[in-house]
Amino acid sequence: MLQTLTDKVRLERWRETPLKRVLSTEWKGEVISNPQFMPTQHTMPEKCFVLTVVNGEVNPQWFDESLVPEGVLVTLEKGKVQIKVIPNTEVLTPFVIYNYTNSSDAAHTASLNVAVEVGDESKLSVLFVEAGEGEYVSLPKVSTKVGKAASMNWLKISLNPDQASSFYDFECDQAADSHSTILHYQTGGNVVRSDLVVHLKGEEAHTNFIALNLGKDQQSLENVMTLHHEVPHCTSEQNIKNLLTDKANALFDGMINVHQDAQKTDANQLTRSILLSDKARAMTIPRLEIYADDVRCTHGATVGFLEPESLFYLRSRGIELPEAQAMLLLSYTAEFLGMIDNEIVKDWMLHQLENDLTRVRPA
Repeated sequence: MLQTLTDKVRLERWRETPLKRVLSTEWKGEVISNPQFMPTQHTMPEKCFVLTVVNGEVNPQWFDESLVPEGVLVTLEKGKVQIKVIPNTEVLTPFVIYNYTNSSDAAHTASLNVAVEVGDESKLSVLFVEAGEGEYVSLPKVSTKVGKAASMNWLKISLNPDQASSFYDFECDQAADSHSTILHYQTGGNVVRSDLVVHLKGEEAHTNFIALNLGKDQQSLENVMTLHHEVPHCTSEQNIKNLLTDKANALFDGMINVHQDAQKTDANQLTRSILLSDKARAMTIPRLEIYADDVRCTHGATVGFLEPESLFYLRSRGIELPEAQAMLLLSYTAEFLGMIDNEIVKDWMLHQLENDLTRVRPA
């Protein structure tokens, strides 16, 4: 697995990723399966179907097949989770995949493969949580397919410890009239990189990618997107927000590829960053490859600081500085919370976000 990262050091879209920081560690190979270990560091949302994966494996004692929502098939193998929603099924219960790595004895790598298929005219929400303890490199691979007129809401959260890194691969194929909302929240870990590839293969398909990065110390938080508009009349939105302090770095490298027959494409890309330190850095690399002549593609990026006028306004109404800063930062992240379709998961995410904002708030 690490050889794959070594081979990418000189690739152009990996140039800004501090791979040497990861590869300099003496890794001890794949982490040993430990399904008997039950993580207790994080509480998952209530009233959700939770699959707890420890070191790539699910203990059968934790998995009650009778609780699987009707119309959903779940298959578990070592290092692999498969979820299939049959056509014409609206799954009201969100799925949670809690991918936990226990690598407290030495520096290990950890892998997991997840395959999700949402049948035609079906709906599914998934929360993928990445966490653990010790020093490790997490290498999850996710493959999703969204059928005709189907909908998927995918929320990925990185809560890795400071000494851990993650290289996450996500791929999504969308059929006609399908809708995908892909949310990425990255705050924990050393080097955290998400590589996403989305194929819009059916007309009137829409994808919405929203990312929120909260960085401190010398973290590197990265999202690398390749979005293929392959047929006419498809739309896409990409919105990335960064909150960075200390010497943290955030990277968004976004490719929009409009194929020759993909007329009437509408694709938009926007990155916004707030720097809470003079040494923090946000980098945006937009890429457009357009082979059709009747399209609309936009991209933009902004970088700024907390507005003194807004702080002054709140302070003039008797609000203390720390509370005023917290209010502004929470307001800045409200767009991300608004894209979560389940209220239980949204409330859980709000509590997580409020705690994490204290890590980056100015002293």
